[in-house]
Amino acid sequence: MFHHKIHSLCDFPDYLRSHPHGRLRHSWESIVTGKRNVVQNGNWISSYKTRNDTVWTCLESRQHAEFTAVRAHIRRGCLTGYQCVQFHRRAHNMVQVNFGQVSLNEYEDCSEMTVETRDTLVLNGAQEECPLRGRYSIPTCQHPLLFIGCHKPDEIQITTECNPLAKDSDLYSCAASFEATNGEHYLVVRDELSAQYQCMKINTDNDVVMKLYDHVACDPVSTGAALPSLVVNISSTERCESSLLAGFLYYSRGSTAIQTPFILAHNFAFFLVTHGAISYQEEPSLGRVGASVDAVCVSRRSLAQIWFTTMSMFFEGR
Repeated sequence: MFHHKIHSLCDFPDYLRSHPHGRLRHSWESIVTGKRNVVQNGNWISSYKTRNDTVWTCLESRQHAEFTAVRAHIRRGCLTGYQCVQFHRRAHNMVQVNFGQVSLNEYEDCSEMTVETRDTLVLNGAQEECPLRGRYSIPTCQHPLLFIGCHKPDEIQITTECNPLAKDSDLYSCAASFEATNGEHYLVVRDELSAQYQCMKINTDNDVVMKLYDHVACDPVSTGAALPSLVVNISSTERCESSLLAGFLYYSRGSTAIQTPFILAHNFAFFLVTHGAISYQEEPSLGRVGASVDAVCVSRRSLAQIWFTTMSMFFEGR
């Protein structure tokens, strides 16, 4: 069957097309299908493994308060017709797309369409710091199992067992995120093992709950109608460990060859203090416990200075 060529009469939203400060064309990945999406010359091309799968041609575009509605001609294999598409820009690197039904009606009103399917597009190569930074614990384990932005600003680590020395964990990197009006946070994360994008929803209102979704659009409606692949009920939250000691102990927790001399050096610091080998200026104490006149009150700041001095001596000598 012969199909006459459809020429574009408008264009898709500017943020889909190219970088605002360069000539490079943006490439977007669907977190539902994994397909690559590129917009050029009024055409939106969706491809899988370099083969064009679907082509939308812009016929009419209208800007609304919260979205852009596009009436487009669609060609997918032998299927041709007309389709309404709505674009919601959730973040500079994240776009929610709502699709209407494919029909033969060329002049359908796309402002009030019935949504058939939804998708989320994330900018190819996007990476950002994760929101809600901290350590999260569950009721059945006293050790944190969920780490957001603690080891790296853009990394999420989910430990699979309640063991502080366990090394088996799932790693994700944060690609894009937005916060809904109800306080729910939606994160597009990249599985470091499979390299696939997934949707992570974290509810911080009342009880904190984290849910992870595979091949589901990252928006309230889609996640509300889908079954998550993982659910974590959070019982307590705390700030990430930021001290050098905490970080070193975490990264060296599996190596006794490092831990043993490190702990010896840590204890050696206090030996030097008691024997006057390291001098410091004591800060005024807020008070002393007990009646001992000889008790020495060392401030946290002084102890930190002593500890870092000794640690420097230790590592320089290794």
